[in-house]
Amino acid sequence: MSNINAMLLIGTKSGTERKVYDELNKHDEIEFVNELFGTWDIIAKIQTESVERMDEFVSDIIRNIKGVDSTMTLIVSR
Repeated sequence: MSNINAMLLIGTKSGTERKVYDELNKHDEIEFVNELFGTWDIIAKIQTESVERMDEFVSDIIRNIKGVDSTMTLIVSR
């Protein structure tokens, strides 16, 4: 099976954007991270070996980073 790619939009608690950004950069599954202005605070590109690993990574790791308030995962189709 080929790798699964996704764009992850992240909302953070006010004032935690930079800490969340730094924490995201510690994970091999993250290809890039950018801070945003607007409704979402951070966008990250994620690559995992399966949908199951994507679910585990987002649900168990990303959503448990202190300061992460909400996420939206957009799985890339092509």
